[in-house]
Amino acid sequence: MNILITGASSGFGKLIVTDLVKVGHRVVGTMREIAGRNAAAVEEFKALGVEIVEIDVTDDASVEAGVAAAAKIMGTVDTLINNAGVGAHGLQENFSADDFRRLFDINGFGVQRMIRAV
Repeated sequence: MNILITGASSGFGKLIVTDLVKVGHRVVGTMREIAGRNAAAVEEFKALGVEIVEIDVTDDASVEAGVAAAAKIMGTVDTLINNAGVGAHGLQENFSADDFRRLFDINGFGVQRMIRAV
């Protein structure tokens, strides 16, 4: 199965990618800053045979280009795993409207962008 997963650079995303590859799936992982702060994760995945595509789920053009690149690598995307996300903790009154916009842009609209693109 050809699987595209967002937020693969660390945490659950990294674990999911690693486990899916071990059982024989073809996986393209996505993350931001593949030449910067996530370069080490990219190298780890390449050693496992995992292709990495840069996608920022908050950016329509990035999502469209990244999904097109993943489809070119795999031929088709059979499954999308929307793992990219951010969490927040603390008292709501301490968060600005911009903080909430960013949270919803990643966790809500980012999911919809990816579904629409795939």
